[in-house]
Amino acid sequence: MDVLLKRIAAVLATVVALFFLLLQGVYWYGAYDLPQTLPGPRREYSDHARALVWAQSGGRGEIRIRRLSSVGLPLMSLGFSLRHVLAWKTGRFDTTHEPDADGMSDLSLLGEASRNISFSMIASNEPRTATRNEAGEVVHDAATLRQLPARWQFIDMAVTSRLSREWPAERIIDSILEKRYFGHQANGLEQAARTYFDLPVEQLSPSETAALLVIGSAYSAPSCEPDDFRRAYVQLMLRTDFAFNLRDPDADLTRMKLPVCETS
Repeated sequence: MDVLLKRIAAVLATVVALFFLLLQGVYWYGAYDLPQTLPGPRREYSDHARALVWAQSGGRGEIRIRRLSSVGLPLMSLGFSLRHVLAWKTGRFDTTHEPDADGMSDLSLLGEASRNISFSMIASNEPRTATRNEAGEVVHDAATLRQLPARWQFIDMAVTSRLSREWPAERIIDSILEKRYFGHQANGLEQAARTYFDLPVEQLSPSETAALLVIGSAYSAPSCEPDDFRRAYVQLMLRTDFAFNLRDPDADLTRMKLPVCETS
């Protein structure tokens, strides 16, 4: 009996070791030709802009991005997916919970930043595989994903892990603010500030910055979907320390220009 138990333990230990080696191999498959230094944002953004992005992702309190190893990231993603599948199968999936109920706000931000970086690197190396919008940004849609190299998901995972270990949280959010699309060919918060307010981003109030982030999150434009925009704006402000200034969009955003509604 003791011999049998030892053999079973040895087999289990071997399986676990091979599993972890597989995860390491997956990481290095995506990471082997990444540059030594990942392309970062060209500028820094205000503390209130960073706080608003953190709140928009569902984060609370101090901005924190956990460090993810090449093994920890896939294990955490797998556990998160299994938890949601089980909740859905058992009928316990709660669609009304707070965005940060699962503690995944930092992973959401890491995912957005890493997709932007990995897609831009792929597009620069293989431009014919990348679909772009009118503003020249790589479009993250199903058609584009089908054209990208089969290895792109592994690259994205490797970039996510490296960002979490190499960049502070503020730099990750700055990268998001520089790459996010805000409609009307406005790429990044700086262009959005000039498009919607005709002002440099440094002169925007927290309320005005929040309005831009609402537009950029799912492009709920005030000129196209005023009710949805108003609702999202109020919800975002209420998640932050800036709620004491909250009145309503008409009062808070008197400097905002309303471009003609874009239609597809």
